[in-house]
Amino acid sequence: MEYKKISIILPVYNTKDYLERCFHAIQRQRYKDIEVIIIDDGSTDGSDGICKKICEEDSRFQYYYQENSGVSAARNHGIELAKGDLITFVDSDDWIEENIYEKMVLAMNKDHSDMIVCDAVIWEDGKDKYIDSVEGMKESCLLSKEEISMDILYQLAGAVWRCMYRSSMIKDNKVGFPVGLKLSEDRIFNIYCIGCCKRISYLKEGLYFRYVRVGSAVYQRHRDMDEIALYAYREMIKAINRTGFASAKVLYDEQFLGICYKAIDEISYIDGKISFFYKYKKIRNLCCTEEVKNALKHTKHKYPKTGLMKTRMYLLLTLISMLSQCKVE
Repeated sequence: MEYKKISIILPVYNTKDYLERCFHAIQRQRYKDIEVIIIDDGSTDGSDGICKKICEEDSRFQYYYQENSGVSAARNHGIELAKGDLITFVDSDDWIEENIYEKMVLAMNKDHSDMIVCDAVIWEDGKDKYIDSVEGMKESCLLSKEEISMDILYQLAGAVWRCMYRSSMIKDNKVGFPVGLKLSEDRIFNIYCIGCCKRISYLKEGLYFRYVRVGSAVYQRHRDMDEIALYAYREMIKAINRTGFASAKVLYDEQFLGICYKAIDEISYIDGKISFFYKYKKIRNLCCTEEVKNALKHTKHKYPKTGLMKTRMYLLLTLISMLSQCKVE
């Protein structure tokens, strides 16, 4: 089967300042057989007007509104509506190279692949841009599932916006994003997809432009980061076990501990109305979960937090974390 039509799923939530750049980048695509499914996830900043305007100007763009339910629910909604042979995702504050889809479709048809991943150029506020590439892969190539090492899996699975997928592979296997999860949703979705693929193409070209802005989800603080970390880890382990990638657990243990360190900082940051005892109790409860204790057994981390967690010095851990957050402010 030759792939033709692409369904581009584009969730929008309060990004009116970036929408025209994103939409125009899609309109400039050399590959024309596309449909753009805009899912407005309850925007309140006037994004809806910009979305409706582009739909009036270009019939390939379609607008759908839903009550605020999160990016995973918005993407799942888009998957349900998609009519293309291929599915891809764009974040509404990002933009893309004008030949990204032309190159992806050409490679997928040549390789008869189920999924393709390209490199990305990362633009972060106040920092120099850099290429997010798959280390260890020096050139574009075709991989079978069996050829994917655990290190390569970890890198390939990181983000959905640099990927394109065979639509029937997603729909036939009922792959979706975990609703309610505030991090790692891309990685979990991609692990399920990679597990369903026979052949995966890789393009070693920076064709997607990722804008990491102050105020985006990357920078948001979460009071419940401890609960988010545990939920994400449990879903991750479920995914790698179900797809035959259980040997990758050690890598995700390391990632999980990194998120736990952030959760401890988030708990420590909670305003002064919350008592020291409350913060200590939340940190202690997180560190005493079976998930954290098992991850600590195998970690190679040598951070101060790691030593305090291993030796169960939770009171000191809380105090040091609170002091470090004071310095950050």
